[in-house]
Amino acid sequence: MVVYTPICRYLLPALILCSSAYGQRIRIGVVGGGDWSRDFSEQMFPPSQVQSGYLLTSNIKGYLIGPSMQIQLRRTFALEVDAIFKPLGFTQSTVLFDGSRRSVSPATVVTWQFPLLLKYQLLDSRVSPFVVGGPSFRTSGNLNGTKPSSVGITGGAGFTIPWRSMRFEPTVRYTRWKADRLGLVSARTRPDQVEFLLGVTTAGSNSDWKPLHKRASLGGIVGRTLTDRLRRSDAERRFLAGPQVGVSIKGQFSVQINALYNPIGYNVTWEFPVLVRYTASSPSPFRLRPIFELGPTFRTPQKINGSHLGRYGVAAGGGVEVPAGPIRVTSVLRYTHWAPESNPTRSLVFRNQVQLLVGFSF
Repeated sequence: MVVYTPICRYLLPALILCSSAYGQRIRIGVVGGGDWSRDFSEQMFPPSQVQSGYLLTSNIKGYLIGPSMQIQLRRTFALEVDAIFKPLGFTQSTVLFDGSRRSVSPATVVTWQFPLLLKYQLLDSRVSPFVVGGPSFRTSGNLNGTKPSSVGITGGAGFTIPWRSMRFEPTVRYTRWKADRLGLVSARTRPDQVEFLLGVTTAGSNSDWKPLHKRASLGGIVGRTLTDRLRRSDAERRFLAGPQVGVSIKGQFSVQINALYNPIGYNVTWEFPVLVRYTASSPSPFRLRPIFELGPTFRTPQKINGSHLGRYGVAAGGGVEVPAGPIRVTSVLRYTHWAPESNPTRSLVFRNQVQLLVGFSF
C-alpha cells in the first residue's frame, strides 16, 4: 500500500510544474551553511529532596547541506527546489539534589528539508538582490522520542553574484515550522529557525533535455523492496523513490547516483548508491539494451532498537534499458548487502535486501 503523505500532496504538483517548465533555463547546484537557532526548546525541572531533576539542552549552530535546482520561469522569477540534510541535536541529563548531572545522553534526530521557493530578483543587474518565499516540508528519522512537524513556511533574502560559469548566492532564511505533534515526547523542536546559507549553481542550460551537460543525465527512480527488512514482520515491503543523476564516463560505461527515500518501519532512511553501470549493445529489434551495475551504497544515520544500522554497503544489479524518444527508461533488479550494525544482538533489520526499480532519465 502506498502512503500518501502531506509532503507528497505538495511535491507532486511541484514536480509537474518542473516538467512543464523544463524548456526554460535550469540551474543545478548545492546549498549549505549553518543555523543561528537552537534546535529544541530547552526544559528544566529542578530537583527536590525526594526526587531528581531533569535538564534538556539543545544544540546551537548546527549545519545543513544538500542539492538544489532552480528553474528560471521569467526574467526576474525563478522556482528553487532544495533537498537539505539537517541533523538536530539535544542532550538529556538527570540533575541531582547537589546540582551535579548524571545519565547525560546526547541524541541526534535526522531530518531532510524540502523548501519549494519562488525567487524574485529585485534588480536587473550583474550583482542582484533577491527575495524568496514558499512552503517547506521535512521528513524525520532516528527520532529518539521526538515527533518533529513536517510542514512550515520559509522566507528570506540574499544576493546573486556571478563568477565565470558559476553563481554564488549568500542567503538568510527564516522558517516557521508547525508545532510538533502532540504526545508523550521528551523534546520539542523550536518552531522558529534562522539559517545562513551559501548556494552555488551552474550558469544553466537552455537545452530541453540536457540541463546539466551533454554527458550527464537527470531523472527519477521509483520501485519497491521485494524482501522484508524487519524481522518478525510481514508488512515491510515498501515503495521507494527519489532523484537520480547519471554521468557518462567512456564508451558504454557511466556512473549512476541515486538518492532513495526508503523508510524502515516508522524510521526515515535515505540511501545513496554510487554505481558504475555498463550498458551493452542492443541485440533486440525493440532496442532493449542489457545493463549491469555495481558499486558502494550509503545511508543516513539511523538507530533502531538500540542499535545503529550499518551506514555503508555494496549494491549490484542488472536489467534492461529502452529509449523512448529523448527519455531513457530502465528496469533494474538490485541486490544490496549492508555492513553489520553496532549491536548485532539487538538487530531487527535484515542486512540483505532486493529491490525492483524503474528509472527514467533525459
